[in-house]
Amino acid sequence: MRKRLWKSKYAILIWTVVLVPNIFAIYFGVASFPYTCAPMFAHQVNDDSTLCVLKFEGSNACRTVDLEDNYGRSEVFFVRYFFSKVYGSSDAVSPFDTRLSDDSKYFQQRMDDFFEDYAAYLATEEQLTLDKITLKVKQVDVFRHDLAPCDVLGYYDVNLKKYVSAYEVSENKF
Repeated sequence: MRKRLWKSKYAILIWTVVLVPNIFAIYFGVASFPYTCAPMFAHQVNDDSTLCVLKFEGSNACRTVDLEDNYGRSEVFFVRYFFSKVYGSSDAVSPFDTRLSDDSKYFQQRMDDFFEDYAAYLATEEQLTLDKITLKVKQVDVFRHDLAPCDVLGYYDVNLKKYVSAYEVSENKF
């Protein structure tokens, strides 16, 4: 009987010390050591770190729209999902990546699929009919104030349903 009592107390202790904080971190999106899987965009590493954020911008013949208010989820969730599951790590082998045999064809397909779904969401849920969605990165300080102009990483042509990386085309396309 005493062994059983100790086993249940041990289980409660493990649950309280390990699982509850991790469940809290997952649910509320807390990303601070040790309750995170990896450092993400715009998280300060040290005082000399260059901080960047991903920005999505939609446009059509009439206007250009900052899509930050049209993610359908919090900015943190949306950008983390995009960076970890779609865009991916720049390292050839990343401990947080399962795409060890990835190549440009698979990257292109992931980007096309993501932006096709996102453009459809924007059209149906947000009533934004766009011709192009531009993906940008900008350097910020610890308070997310702009430090430098945005650099274009690429754009998605909604009509052609194709993502075009910035390195593939000349500057005047953007």
